[in-house]
Amino acid sequence: MFGEEGKDLGVLRGATAVLLIHTPKSYHFITEDCQLAYQNASLMAESLGVSQFYTGFVLQGIKQKKGKLEKLLGINGRIMAGMALGIPLFQYPNYIDRKDIVLNWL
Repeated sequence: MFGEEGKDLGVLRGATAVLLIHTPKSYHFITEDCQLAYQNASLMAESLGVSQFYTGFVLQGIKQKKGKLEKLLGINGRIMAGMALGIPLFQYPNYIDRKDIVLNWL
């Protein structure tokens, strides 16, 4: 998040974007659906070569301020999951050297 001076405090590690997943307050499966949406977004980001991580510290701050960020962003509901996104500085196309698998049948 940001400190008093508006500077990143390092929690988001210089992420290019933050994705906040939310639902209406009256919805019955808030936590489950938001966590599943996060999982799907995480897999999609990975398949596109985009780095991502779960924003647990940000979510704790959101919970402590009780609706302040939702109001600021115009969200009529609760933020239940989030991820920070960015393009990695280094690419490792062949980061694991593996030998071919040889199967011997008896």
